[in-house]
Order: sequence, then C-alpha cells, then structure tokens
Amino acid sequence: MPPSREMRVQILTFPNELGAERMALDAVVLLAKKLGFPPERVDDIKLALAEACTNAIAHGCPPETACDVTVTVKATPQKLDIVVEDAGISPPPAFITAPDIHKMVSGEARLGGMGLYLIQKLMDEAEFLPAAAPHRGNRFHMVMYVPPGGTHDGK
Repeated sequence: MPPSREMRVQILTFPNELGAERMALDAVVLLAKKLGFPPERVDDIKLALAEACTNAIAHGCPPETACDVTVTVKATPQKLDIVVEDAGISPPPAFITAPDIHKMVSGEARLGGMGLYLIQKLMDEAEFLPAAAPHRGNRFHMVMYVPPGGTHDGK
C-alpha cells in the first residue's frame, strides 16, 4: 500500500454457519498483503481471524438459531484492526489463560479453550471489548501492527 494516512474500512456480515467466514478471511488476507505483511504474518492473521470467527459461529447465538457474525476491518499504513462481533448468548471469559494440554489429555481439564490463547499469541493485541450499544453480544478485537517499511518481524 503506498504511504498515506488513508484508512480503509470493510464491514462483512455472514450467517453463523461454518464456511461462511471464508469471505471475511479472503478480504482480510488481501488487505494484509497490501499493507506489506510477509506471507508468514498473513498466515498468522488469517489463522487468528478464522479462530475468532469459528468461536463466534460456535458460541455466538443459541443452538439451532440463525444469527449473524460481523467482521469489521480497519486498515491503515500502521496497522490492521479487526473486530469480530456476534449475538453473544454468554459472556466472554474474564481473561485468556494458557491451556494445560497435559490436563486435557489426562482428562483432568475439559478439551478446548485453546483458540483464544492461540489468537493472543499470533496477534499483537487480542481482547474482548464491551458490547456496542444498542446491540448486545460479544466483540473480540485483534490488532497487528505494520513496522516501518511494511515488514513485520512478529512479536
């Protein structure tokens, strides 16, 4: 992307069906490439977004209920800012913790819960935001910064 102060915003809404998130993934990958992220960081962004969308699809509205997931992407020369929003039938976790894989394997802990931790490790910032009025629901925010020159060395 040529140097500018311009911000690009894309808002993508899709049904809470697995596979429907692909259009959001494709749009974000295109923006990340235009921002100058190297291929491995584009893959990190794509994986983090896929995980956040999958969580929203799986946990974002009551079972057997149709609702939408919205992905808002803001791209500037400095960063890629992504918010994934769902209908939020349950509150998000208070904090993101490292999963204990050994306890999961031994049956001492429930399986799952690794996605948020993975997102947190892949992105520069990852957190839940308060619901946006007048809507209720979960909003998960992720940011990846672009260093000067358009290459990103990772965390």
